[in-house]
Amino acid sequence: APLVCWGPDDVYVFTGRFAYGTRADCEREVIRRDSQYEGNVTRRTSFLVIGTFGSQDWRHSSFGRKILRAVELRDSGFAVRIIGEDHWANAINEGVVNEDMRRGT
Repeated sequence: APLVCWGPDDVYVFTGRFAYGTRADCEREVIRRDSQYEGNVTRRTSFLVIGTFGSQDWRHSSFGRKILRAVELRDSGFAVRIIGEDHWANAINEGVVNEDMRRGT
């Protein structure tokens, strides 16, 4: 299972619809853990979190474009981690922090 890190250098982007709550609820959780969020996937993105409730037409929505952009960046050597909402929410609930992930080991 992918691990989740929290810290000032960790930038989260959310896509899809979330069982956890609204996107604003998710963004608040990131801020509470001294991390950042942005609306779009960029070279700064650490994690793209995909909401539990996907869309059948994901390729043609902003949901799909964010996923495709994250995959492109990852394939180009950027350390973008694509995780499901369930892993993200478990980290929120358990307070999971893994320093090895931050170091890339």
